[in-house]
Amino acid sequence: MLLPAAGLAKEAREPAVSGQVKIIGYGAFVPAKFGKDGERAQARLTRRTDSLPAEGGTAFGLLFVLDKTPDNAPALLEVRVTPPPSGASGAPALPRKWFVPVRPGEEASAVYSPAYDWEVRPGQWRMELYDGDRRVAEKTFRLVPVSERSAAARQKHGASRPKASSENAPAPQNKTKPSAAKPAAAKAEKKSVRAVAAGQGVGSAVHVLQTGVFSVRANAEKQAAALRGKGKKACILRSGRGENVRYRVLTGRFTDRTSAAKALSRFKKAENMDAVAKSFPAGELDAAGCP
Repeated sequence: MLLPAAGLAKEAREPAVSGQVKIIGYGAFVPAKFGKDGERAQARLTRRTDSLPAEGGTAFGLLFVLDKTPDNAPALLEVRVTPPPSGASGAPALPRKWFVPVRPGEEASAVYSPAYDWEVRPGQWRMELYDGDRRVAEKTFRLVPVSERSAAARQKHGASRPKASSENAPAPQNKTKPSAAKPAAAKAEKKSVRAVAAGQGVGSAVHVLQTGVFSVRANAEKQAAALRGKGKKACILRSGRGENVRYRVLTGRFTDRTSAAKALSRFKKAENMDAVAKSFPAGELDAAGCP
């Protein structure tokens, strides 16, 4: 997910970038959070690394600075995050794309956080910044399966742990085999996750406007209701799990990023509120009941 600096919504436009983009930090991030008062805390870099666990909720990205633009006006850069090739065929994966407004000389961030475990493909992930068709910065991250990271940690620390004596080792306990019966809802959910992971019914990427991300669903419902009250179609997309559950408020559907970028500019001017252009699989939006 991308979290642009506050205060640029009205000023951001799309001049060509004449200067250079300098990466000043990269690694693991704490994603931006919305408080109960609606205020958003910016994403925060917590650890400089290019190796992270391949699991839902992992957040990685860049801190960067743009040195100049024509007239030193705010600019829009496109962020592209490309996963490793998918499946045994090694077919190229479609990049995730969105825009971030940046102001020359000021720190900006581009942060991506896959919501579900099935979205996180182990391997090399590439994050790039583009000015139109010109790439101005890039960084590669490696997402490592959790099992591999756990094994490496055990191997690293195992030598320092004393082995239990066979004389003092506890006798093996008889464990009761858990029941194979599962609630029908749990089976259906597991089947659905497998289908999505296999790419069934996902469809092509659809561009939307994201007006907010909340940790409390009631706050997301409140914002979505306010948008509907203004005659706009709005929906809520749930992502993550446990403490990382987030509720995204989305509006609009666009088939290409140019249309989404133009709609984003109009939306910010008309509604006087912050938003970002995002893309999601069509099947995911349909499942959430997004119009």
